[in-house]
Amino acid sequence: MRIKMGFRRMLQWIVLALMPIYLVTGCGDLEPEMQDTRTVILNMDFHGKSSSRNSSSVSANELSQYNTHLILALPSGNVLTSNYKNFYNSFAQGLMNTADKKVSLEIPLNTQMKIFAFLFQDYYSMSELFSGTSEVGYYGESQSFSIDTQTNNLSLGVTLIQVSGTDTGGDSDNGGGTDTGGGTDTDGGTDTGGGTDTDGDTETGGGSTDTTLPVIEEFSGITTPTTDTTPDYTFSSSEAGTITYGGSCATAGSATTAIVGHNLITYNTLSDGSYIDCTITVTDSAGNVSNPLSVTPFTVNTTVTNDTIDTTLLAHYAFEGNLFDNSSYNRHLTEVGSNITYSAADNTSNKSGRAALFNGTNTYAYTDNITLSDNFTVAFWTKPDSPNMVQWNSALSTGNSTNSGRFQIDFSTTDNGSIRFCAGSCDMTTTLNSNVWNHIVITKTHGNGVNKKVSLYTGGSLRDNQSDITTRWDMIKLGLNRSGGGYWNGYLDELKIYNRTFSAEEVIDLYESY
Repeated sequence: MRIKMGFRRMLQWIVLALMPIYLVTGCGDLEPEMQDTRTVILNMDFHGKSSSRNSSSVSANELSQYNTHLILALPSGNVLTSNYKNFYNSFAQGLMNTADKKVSLEIPLNTQMKIFAFLFQDYYSMSELFSGTSEVGYYGESQSFSIDTQTNNLSLGVTLIQVSGTDTGGDSDNGGGTDTGGGTDTDGGTDTGGGTDTDGDTETGGGSTDTTLPVIEEFSGITTPTTDTTPDYTFSSSEAGTITYGGSCATAGSATTAIVGHNLITYNTLSDGSYIDCTITVTDSAGNVSNPLSVTPFTVNTTVTNDTIDTTLLAHYAFEGNLFDNSSYNRHLTEVGSNITYSAADNTSNKSGRAALFNGTNTYAYTDNITLSDNFTVAFWTKPDSPNMVQWNSALSTGNSTNSGRFQIDFSTTDNGSIRFCAGSCDMTTTLNSNVWNHIVITKTHGNGVNKKVSLYTGGSLRDNQSDITTRWDMIKLGLNRSGGGYWNGYLDELKIYNRTFSAEEVIDLYESY
């Protein structure tokens, strides 16, 4: 067997030019990240060596086999992984022009950030990358940096890591044929340890036995209860291999082969009942078996009819120990930070069942599976830790930019703590009580003589409203503001989003139903 290893390459990114400062103008209370930005042009100047094998140079020809380069500018606190879709708080993102090796990004001034790079062999547009999950060949990050109004140029080193199993057979491998994925090696000799090697030299050891277990995690669970007897389930795997099903679903799984990344499986016809012990394991080519993944319990109930399903409820997060959407649309959330905890089901720490605690430091959850018009309702309960929050910490936001109507529901220090609605401005606010449960409702209505009116309710009562407000939904993001710098501190529970405007009576009914 070959040892699994990642090559680290060095690229150099040079800021060739900085364009004139672009100021987001406004009056009064501006979010810090909304103030000053600058457009920079980054140029790739490759000149490095492999840090894994000092005798092996890495040529530009090897990198030329990667035809899509995704470049992200992110807050410096982000932790690099090979999953490029994990980073929804980027300041800017773009695709490098492979002809002139340049990319233009608009980034904020006086802000610590990093450049993350992801290289793909195939040609992709930005929409193609983010509508699916494409295989990354190399990924890497720069050191932390910032720019100000006096910065004219800057050199950044980006260390790239090759993803296991993505060797293109390029000329960076000058003999010996290091195989990063355990498959076919066509460049360096007879492989006596597990792969197939076809070109002449004899390899007599080359590494140690692979004992690394695949790591598998749940990505998208099954809505419960569900009327679907063939429900879909998605998990991620760090390695390719064979899937084995266990528990009540032992004979129900459709897919038998796992790939690196997300794996969608469809369970074969399931009978009505509760499934509480379903498991999945992945066995890689070396025979290493992952730890069992316990599928979050779910119930199949085909007696539920469409008449009992509210199709205007686009998302419902009950936070019963998970981030599942309990509406009929399966808009499950993805957690970033892995620090969300859940209360006990004691109706003391929560409003119904359990509640989710966001730590105010590095945790949020999101989905980009949302489309809404100018008529909607957002409702949730929150128990904020106000003394440990600052201005702009957000319970909910709808994008990664402060422009074009993306909005947030956030905390303000006014009156010792307030809840606030911010779109183009932050004019609607009302008192938020610390460490007790508050019911927040935002409605928007447009049409029949009403012009884009947004209303703010707390405790079932109307507190404020304004008209002619533009809104936009790119995502549902819980626990973090639009600019990626303000985390909510406190509990959230029973968050619901509807594609219709609640009346004042319906707001009261919803409040009194808990």
